[in-house]
Amino acid sequence: MRHFSKDENKRAVWLRRLSEAKRSKETVETRFWTKVKKTKTCWIWQAGKVPFGYGSFSRKPGPTLLAHRFSYTLVHGTIPKGLCVLHKCDVPSCVRPSHLFLGTKAENNVDRDRKGRRRSLRGEEHGWSVLREVDVRRAKTLRDGGMSFPKIGEALGFEWKTLWAALSGKSWKHVRL
Repeated sequence: MRHFSKDENKRAVWLRRLSEAKRSKETVETRFWTKVKKTKTCWIWQAGKVPFGYGSFSRKPGPTLLAHRFSYTLVHGTIPKGLCVLHKCDVPSCVRPSHLFLGTKAENNVDRDRKGRRRSLRGEEHGWSVLREVDVRRAKTLRDGGMSFPKIGEALGFEWKTLWAALSGKSWKHVRL
């Protein structure tokens, strides 16, 4: 009996899986569509998902792909390098080909902003924030009264540079002072 090296074993396993996939009655495309629930509007991906709700599809053998990108390639062909697949419907788990279109990263960002999906955490919502809105307003009142930033920091228990950034508009821009 012949013993195979580790690399030969990996290659043999990969070739066997590839051969099984080719012989399989269920094609990758068929397997993909069994994971989709078709509604009157969107076709929703029902299997694994990645953060932000995009579908995740594992081609075996082959890499794991985002489901909407795979759906696009099934109908329209390859996606040119550097382009994104965008959703007309704005539903991340939708894989309906007629809802998908190509765009650059910049166009994707404009589309996101136009649809109001940009979510940036500001002020107290941000996990690294040490200030609260009430602190910023209190510091503004003290500054208007002529107190220096180091004195305000000492009085409120914050670094003076943090308060300076908030009152000068470097941070906390959303608070109208």
